[in-house]
Amino acid sequence: MKINVSADKTFLSTIPENPGIYRYYDKNDKLLYIGKARNLKNRVTSYFQKQANTSLRISIMIEQIHSITITITENEKSALLLECNLIKELKPKYNIILRDDKTYPVIRFTNHKYPKIEYYKNKTHLDAKYFGPYPNIKAAKYFIDLLQKIFKIRTCSDVFFRSRNRPCMLYQINRCSAPCVNYINESEYKQQINLAIDFLNGNRKDLLHNLTKIMNKYANNLEFELASQTRDALLLIKSIDDSQSITKHNSSLNTDIIIYKYINHKLYIYTITLRNGMYVGDEHYVIDVSHNTTDELNNESTTYLEVFLQNHYLNLLIPHKISITVDCKFNKDFIYFFTKGLGIKINTQISPQIQKLIVIGNANLQNIIEHENNYITNAINELSILLNNHPINRIECIDISHNQGSNTVAAITVFANGKIDNSQYRRYNLSNIMNSNDVLAIGTIIKRRLAEHRDNLPDVILVDGGRQQFNIVKKVVIEIGLYDKIKVMSLFKGEKRNPLFDNLILDNRSIVKYNSTDAFKLLQNLRDEAHRFAITGHRKKQNKKMVNSQIDDIAGIGAKKKKALLLYFGSVQAIANASRADLMTAPGIGDTLAELIYQHFHK
Repeated sequence: MKINVSADKTFLSTIPENPGIYRYYDKNDKLLYIGKARNLKNRVTSYFQKQANTSLRISIMIEQIHSITITITENEKSALLLECNLIKELKPKYNIILRDDKTYPVIRFTNHKYPKIEYYKNKTHLDAKYFGPYPNIKAAKYFIDLLQKIFKIRTCSDVFFRSRNRPCMLYQINRCSAPCVNYINESEYKQQINLAIDFLNGNRKDLLHNLTKIMNKYANNLEFELASQTRDALLLIKSIDDSQSITKHNSSLNTDIIIYKYINHKLYIYTITLRNGMYVGDEHYVIDVSHNTTDELNNESTTYLEVFLQNHYLNLLIPHKISITVDCKFNKDFIYFFTKGLGIKINTQISPQIQKLIVIGNANLQNIIEHENNYITNAINELSILLNNHPINRIECIDISHNQGSNTVAAITVFANGKIDNSQYRRYNLSNIMNSNDVLAIGTIIKRRLAEHRDNLPDVILVDGGRQQFNIVKKVVIEIGLYDKIKVMSLFKGEKRNPLFDNLILDNRSIVKYNSTDAFKLLQNLRDEAHRFAITGHRKKQNKKMVNSQIDDIAGIGAKKKKALLLYFGSVQAIANASRADLMTAPGIGDTLAELIYQHFHK
């Protein structure tokens, strides 16, 4: 429902008290802000009451509100998901937007007569068992490796499994029980799977008890080799528990410890992951908040952490019973939605064991902060020397993405003023006449870039590619008459496309092979960002094409109604998920069209 804001505030009485999301628009119907609420009326009303602690950002936004759109949701979790998805897609001016689209690996046992174990990062399915998530692939692989050593579970693909007539190398090195050639029967293999699940669930007491029983059974049956293997598994599990368990008294402890610092307009976050009382891994994140004023940052410092945590845990693949431990006072609404919507508890009581990890985490985070600040300075100095002491303040990197010449997108990422600055990234749509010609596309975009923004030129242009890509950029820079101001570099993959074999072509045509200097790391980060940004733009273009066709296929939906639906719901996914009643509340959509739209997405 859409509500016009009036000076007498009578409009507030029309707002429902249900959970849902609200969207604020200015007089030009431009989206200003998206928020969620457990009680929409109370939350929206609070914006129009004088509050001493309102930030400058929100105060400016409130003065511009002309109309409000309300969407009621089934519950708090639905509101949380809808808000997050709409903010990512529509990027309202006054929302805090942090880029964190990372998904996290889980360990999966497949649904098979002889299940395989693997790490997994895609959409989960009900016909498999999942454990995690883990902070990174390295942590997931570590546990898979352990489970192979202890329980001899297969990791091969089903195709490979079906094609075997003799055991593979993993059997030879005692990492697999070779179910592919029936060296272990189904019941014995499932017994190993159940023991592995006990291990991942933290049921150490039951696991050790069951393994001891199995070992004794083998010994009584004079199967001494199997008894010996089981004994080795017992000893390995005990050694792992001794070296990695945080507490002997709580093997079910599942918590993520969150440590953070704000320094020089950057939010540094360090997470330590504990699963079933064991240290699983750690990860760090650096979020640039320099686009805010110092006063605004001081007033809303906790809000940035709240947004990060909300996005971070929404990106986790599966629901899981964990808690987070963080020394911070959060907004009451955030705590409500975080606990109700995601089912994650926020710890305020910190045990002595956790406190020790927090001390270690703080030390590690401080090292990360110091390294990052030194790394940038070193990288720029090294690059400047490589380019004959050319001054460097701004580097721009270009990459191209397309699907056999269609939906071509060029992306430019920017390093400026001592940081990779995603607020200055640019995408360019290119027509299909490029016909998969990356070199032509690069030349075209560099001409446009240098012609359009002559007041903010890069000191260095970095291109993802080899000699051809380097030559086209250099040619364009010379033709425009900027060769004395702009240096050109090209970074290309070497053997097996491994970053350790990257080569750098410099402006003087010399090639520098990969070394572990900070300069190479900076250029690789900028190149990888350009690649990611180009692919993301290409996918959005493809998805938009698919989206348009999805709605265009509905009889009776023309351009105006399509636009109205997208403005009202925010995305095609939201339209697809809407109920008949929700669809009927959209402008210009009556009973008949609502039914047609609903049937289209639910047939």
